Amino acid sequence: MGSRDLSLYIGPIEMGSQIEASEGTTGLVVRETTTAGVRYLDDAERSPDCIVTDHDPPERDCFELLDVVSPEVPVVLAPNGGNSSVATRGLRAGAATYLDPTTLDDGPAALAAAVDRLVAERPQQAHDS
Repeated sequence: MGSRDLSLYIGPIEMGSQIEASEGTTGLVVRETTTAGVRYLDDAERSPDCIVTDHDPPERDCFELLDVVSPEVPVVLAPNGGNSSVATRGLRAGAATYLDPTTLDDGPAALAAAVDRLVAERPQQAHDS
């Protein structure tokens, strides 16, 4: 049985820190690049309950990430300055939800709430595996 983290955030460290503060937890793992996030996911001993990713982190974009993430792990697509075509493409590619934190009064709190909701909605067997 592997260890679980509350969530994995891929994007700028500052936003990751703000999401973690909004969640009131230290269970958020922050990786600045999609490549680093994928390496983290490749570790068989780790499996986050949720992933939050910017649209275009350095090295790879979120669509490449969605191709490698297990369908049981919900992904929040959170681009800075996204648009409806990014939202549509991301949701079709398997993202659980789309939030543009730059359009919200408190983007980090909205992302933290989305993570909390998605983790709570996951079937119990997904949490225990």
